[in-house]
Amino acid sequence: MLCEAFESAREESLSAELPAQIPLVRSIEDYIEANFSQPISTSTIADELGLSPDYLERVYHQHRGRSILQALHGRRIEAARALLRHDGRKNISEIAFECGYSCRSCFGRMFERQTGLSPREFRSLYSRTHINSH
Repeated sequence: MLCEAFESAREESLSAELPAQIPLVRSIEDYIEANFSQPISTSTIADELGLSPDYLERVYHQHRGRSILQALHGRRIEAARALLRHDGRKNISEIAFECGYSCRSCFGRMFERQTGLSPREFRSLYSRTHINSH
């Protein structure tokens, strides 16, 4: 019974925090959107918002179910996928740097981890699909 009371009180306190924290989550996402091509981290975002990195991470994970760094990499890979599909003039290193990665091999590993394909394979697959659909 004591455990149930504790769990109920915990749920009430979490739900009381939610509305106030949603603008903070949006601020984090807005910062990522505006700066993903720059070298940023959770600490960078925390400094900009005047809050603790641990607090930001806790709030963001509570609402989105992933870390701020995962969100940052997700946004960077999303941008890279668009560039690989639509800009055949840029090489993969240029795309990596444009999306905020300082190292092509780091970019390649992260891209493959998130998409299951290397950037070169992704570009090749998309260009074949795009050519065949027209």
